[in-house]
Amino acid sequence: TESHLSYPIERIVGFFMENMMDSNLRQGLSNLKEYAKKQAHLQPVSKTIHIEGMTCSGCEKTIKKAIKKLPGVMDVSASHQEGMAKVKVDSSRFNPSDYKKAIEKVGYKMLEVK
Repeated sequence: TESHLSYPIERIVGFFMENMMDSNLRQGLSNLKEYAKKQAHLQPVSKTIHIEGMTCSGCEKTIKKAIKKLPGVMDVSASHQEGMAKVKVDSSRFNPSDYKKAIEKVGYKMLEVK
């Protein structure tokens, strides 16, 4: 469906739309710039966390959810068959005791980190 606005209305609506879109575009670019700066300073490392007590895919989801909340975490995968979680994390923000607390809080036991 098409609609046509009369001449003076088009200019007024167009003026406001242009300003609104321009403001949103500038804010989006600013957000992207800040995100890129943060990503440039990350020093990712991979850690393998051996965990006792995982028995099913539900356990995997629980562990992943708990670990994702920790600072600096970029990616998490977990396997109950292997009894471990693999974490990609910013090395400057990795603190093993935080991981131990998060894992124990959801009912599992952290054995070791490699």
